[in-house]
Amino acid sequence: MKTVKLLLSIVLLSLVSNTFADNLVVEDFSITPGGTKTISIELDNPDSQYIMVEFWMSLPDGVSIPMDEDGYYMAEGNSSRFTKTHSLEVSKQGGFYHFLIFSSRNAAIKGNSGELISVTIEAAPDAQVGTYTAKIFNQLYNDPNKNEVTPDDVIFNITIGSSDYPMGDVDHNGYVNVTDVMMAVNYFIGQSVSGFYLENADFDKDSVITVSEIMQIVNIALQTNNANTSSFVVRQPPTI
Repeated sequence: MKTVKLLLSIVLLSLVSNTFADNLVVEDFSITPGGTKTISIELDNPDSQYIMVEFWMSLPDGVSIPMDEDGYYMAEGNSSRFTKTHSLEVSKQGGFYHFLIFSSRNAAIKGNSGELISVTIEAAPDAQVGTYTAKIFNQLYNDPNKNEVTPDDVIFNITIGSSDYPMGDVDHNGYVNVTDVMMAVNYFIGQSVSGFYLENADFDKDSVITVSEIMQIVNIALQTNNANTSSFVVRQPPTI
């Protein structure tokens, strides 16, 4: 009987530990071949503060983190959780992505929940349709007293599916019209555009929108029956 009670106690303690343990959170998501998606990686740390978070990420074949024009992997720290002394470094080694978040002055990451960083994910144009497993592993956190915490691995699913929306349909409403043109122009000049789907404007799949691609959207809009071509004048987007 004592043995049974001991086992039950161990199981309960394990459940409680797993329920309240600090860890990263990544939601499952979908992406189309040749498309990009910005995902949120949250840090749930209700009882502790950390000055450093380190982890590795594995992604399925055909899925990657693209680089920007300066050669940096496309990931960004959340200003509501980063102090001015925090930095984010992302590298790739042996096919896996390495993330390091640290403070030059050993300042604690702000808050106890919510997005820590955002990461852009890209699927190759020939990525195979299906649902695949991705993983965050080898996590290491340091608290202000330099105590180390090693959370469990985080598993999340990535579904690669064919797009149901035509090229040029950047707002995913089912057809291409002047709204798609204006959204693409606004994105091109650097404005924040809500509900803009880059993969439907990125004809050459290089994660960059060009004047040529905007003009392709214009041509599609002019050819579709749903576009009111008599009500707008198309102007060449500004050069920046």
